[in-house]
Amino acid sequence: MLTEGLCERTVFFMSYTKKEFPDNSERLSLADRRYAAACLAEFTDARKLCIAAIMAALSVLLQYISIPLTAGLSIQVTFTVSAVSGAILGPLLSLIRGAVSDIIGFLVAGSGAFYPGYTLSAALGAAVYSLFLYRKKITF
Repeated sequence: MLTEGLCERTVFFMSYTKKEFPDNSERLSLADRRYAAACLAEFTDARKLCIAAIMAALSVLLQYISIPLTAGLSIQVTFTVSAVSGAILGPLLSLIRGAVSDIIGFLVAGSGAFYPGYTLSAALGAAVYSLFLYRKKITF
C-alpha cells in the first residue's frame, strides 16, 4: 500500500513501513546517506534485534554440524545463517551478529586460546554477505 512518502514492504515473514525508501525499485549506492540511515535505523527495531539474537544462536548451534567429504575435509553450514542474516538485517547489524556469534561459539566450545582475528573474519564475512544481499530483489 503506497501512501505519501511511505512504503509497506514484506520481506520473508516481516511486514514493516519505512520512510527512507518510498520506491521499491530505487537502487541506492553504499555512499548514499539514506542507505546509511536505513542501516542505523535497524538498531531501533526490536524485531530486527530479536532476529539478530536468534541468528547468532543458530550460528553457534550450526558450528557443530558439518558434511564430511573425506577424512580431513568437511563442509560446514554456518555460512547460510550469515547469508540469511545479511539479507534481512543489513550490514551493520549483521557485522555485530557475526562477531557476537563467534565470541559465544568460542565461549561454548572453549578449545585453545582466543584469537580476535577469527572474530574479525566472522564479522566481516557476515558484512560482505549483507553488502551483496541487503535490500536486493531475490531472483532464482
